[in-house]
Amino acid sequence: MQSLHPPLILFGFPGSGKSTLAKRLAEHLGIPCFDTDALVEALHGTALCCRDIAQIYGVQLFRTLEKQIILSLKNRSPSIIAVGGGALLDQENLIHLQNLGTLLFLDVDRLTLENRWRIKGLPSFVKNPEHFYEERLSHYLSIANYKIRVAHQPIEDIMTEISNVWGFHG
Repeated sequence: MQSLHPPLILFGFPGSGKSTLAKRLAEHLGIPCFDTDALVEALHGTALCCRDIAQIYGVQLFRTLEKQIILSLKNRSPSIIAVGGGALLDQENLIHLQNLGTLLFLDVDRLTLENRWRIKGLPSFVKNPEHFYEERLSHYLSIANYKIRVAHQPIEDIMTEISNVWGFHG
């Protein structure tokens, strides 16, 4: 039954594949997908990506827009929501998302993330990638309902594992 499947909320580090996995899994399962970064970009009303919004207008404005989006999310079961990991550092966001659905941490080892960060870059507020990783990892592990390792596997295998953990197969 659909009502038994609250929204699945994917979160993790920058470069962990949240947006890609959320979109692909939602398409595969035939359910809605909400990406908070895309919603923030639309709310901001410019052609800028979230990283540029934070860099040009400040992290505080980005976090304010992000919070507005997160607190507006409603229970649309079943659905998949991709959320940037920084949003979960805010207690009000965290409580809302915990009450809304199932938190699934997309776990990627630090070496893989560092390689991805070299290519895509990190948000401007990250000064020390190692400290950033260690600090956030303990928080992410403490709040996740489930954790899935997502590096070095085909996306189809990851989607199957997520569907099995969530218990929804479309």
